[in-house]
Amino acid sequence: MKVFSHKEFLKVYTSDPAAAKGRIESVLSAVETYVQIVDIEPASESDIGLAHSKKQIEYVREEGLYDIAALAAGGAPYRLQTAD
Repeated sequence: MKVFSHKEFLKVYTSDPAAAKGRIESVLSAVETYVQIVDIEPASESDIGLAHSKKQIEYVREEGLYDIAALAAGGAPYRLQTAD
């Protein structure tokens, strides 16, 4: 099994007030012997535009979420291309 991730996700998930410090790191450490952790790259804006309007993309950008959203979306095409 593959887990698609990126170190930037740790910053977002660990900034959640409900998340205990080190929680995500502990989970990744516990599963790394059972799964392949694949580092992903952000989706291009043109790829994101295949599913979302320019207005939606601009809204996400204005909310300060574009970079992390593009990174999350970047896992989808990679996953489809390398599915086992």
